[in-house]
Amino acid sequence: MLKRLCLIAVLGVVFLMAAGAQQEYQLKAAFLFNFAKFVEWPAKSFAAPNDPIAICILGQNPFGDALSDAVRGKVWEGRSFTVRLISDISPKSKCQIVFINSTAGLQGSGGISQYAATKHALKAFADSLRQETNSQGVRVLSVYLGRTATPMQLKVHRLERREYHPELLIQPNHVARIVVDALAMGREAEITDLCLRPMQKPGETALDDRKK
Repeated sequence: MLKRLCLIAVLGVVFLMAAGAQQEYQLKAAFLFNFAKFVEWPAKSFAAPNDPIAICILGQNPFGDALSDAVRGKVWEGRSFTVRLISDISPKSKCQIVFINSTAGLQGSGGISQYAATKHALKAFADSLRQETNSQGVRVLSVYLGRTATPMQLKVHRLERREYHPELLIQPNHVARIVVDALAMGREAEITDLCLRPMQKPGETALDDRKK
């Protein structure tokens, strides 16, 4: 049986962009492709040296052609990329599921009740799906992110009338590295939840100012 490492990414609101759905999913497609640059995929995950890295989409494809365009002709560590559409999760799919959630899904705060409710719902869905699919060998990971240096946070800072300092926020490449490391670990265990937040919290004095 052909073994393949399939990554299903159920992306939350972290990378939402005001420019519209098309640009939003172009960014998400580029983010998924760049996952591969932050890890050496275990050789045992593939049946042959030239097997491709498969990016799987469960159910309806919201990317259109954006994801296929992002990986077309790309090669990493000698492996090409392929996009596969799957209708259900089964042992044959060899899938791992990643939910990119928000720390608002763990603890709500004033002024974001609707947003926090949707993130709590996503957490509940991920937890239930994990219970339903673990016996089939499917691992489900939830990643709870605080403020991350993305176009969404630029917009949020403008709405809050705050200066935007992306270097003080979580860096997307660090998120990618941590997630891929979690997915690449041995099959004898699973990481169920990861929580990341910036060292500097909203409203605090900049770290550099504290040192003066």
